[in-house]
Amino acid sequence: MLRGVVARGWLAREHRGVYRVGPQPLGREGRWAAALLAVGPGAALSHRTAGEAHGWLDYDPRLPVHVTAPGRRRPHRGVVVHEASTVGRRVRRQGLAVSAVARTLSDIAATESADVVAEAVHEAEVQRQLRPAWLTAARG
Repeated sequence: MLRGVVARGWLAREHRGVYRVGPQPLGREGRWAAALLAVGPGAALSHRTAGEAHGWLDYDPRLPVHVTAPGRRRPHRGVVVHEASTVGRRVRRQGLAVSAVARTLSDIAATESADVVAEAVHEAEVQRQLRPAWLTAARG
C-alpha cells in the first residue's frame, strides 16, 4: 500500500522511514523534524542547526541538518549525525528538541569560523539567552 501511495506522488521519502505529504519540499522546521525522526529517540538539533533554531544564525537550506544523539546512529542524506555519550540538557524550539545554549555555543565554537561564533554569541546576548556562567561552563 505504501508503495502505491508513494508512486502516485501523495507521499515522498525524506529519509528511511520518514515521508512527507505531497510534492512540495519541506521548509526549515519540516527538514529539522524529519532529521530528528530519522535519527531516532533521544536526538536533538545541534551545532549550527541549533544556532539557527535558537535564532542566532540565519537559516541556510543548502547546509545539512546537524543532530546529536546518544550511541551509534545510522547516517542519513542531508543530516550530519554527531554521536555523544549523552546529549545533555535540551530545550524546545518550534516544538523540536534543541541542545541547550551552552552546549550549542560549544558545538558552534568547535566547528564554525570565528565570525560565525562571534555572531552566535552576540545574538544570544542581544536576545538575553546567554548568561556569563554558561560561557564559563561551555569553555570548560
